[in-house]
Amino acid sequence: MYIRICFKGSRSFEQTIKDEKEDFEQNVGEHSEQFSKKNHLPGGREYVLNAITYKPVIETGSPFSFVASNQIHEQVAYLDGSDKLVILLVLTADSDKQLQASLPAFQGLLESFR
Repeated sequence: MYIRICFKGSRSFEQTIKDEKEDFEQNVGEHSEQFSKKNHLPGGREYVLNAITYKPVIETGSPFSFVASNQIHEQVAYLDGSDKLVILLVLTADSDKQLQASLPAFQGLLESFR
């Protein structure tokens, strides 16, 4: 699990998420989004939750890269942190079984934001 900050600049929350997703999809192989849902935390902050799978792209010493054979499973929460930033909470796992086992901790972290 990790957290990353994405600055909005002059973009809306929705546009920031859209741009972030497009950038990410261009840098991985076989990207697939299983679901996306919008919700609010108990304190009122809006978030968008995504479940995705993809294969990492492996850089080589040559000008060529190749797509790895392993598939990554992620749950990503885009949290509307303020008028200036979006907070990305990312849970990543090598299998769906590992991801599912870690979801309660991920949900607890997400719900802890105030």
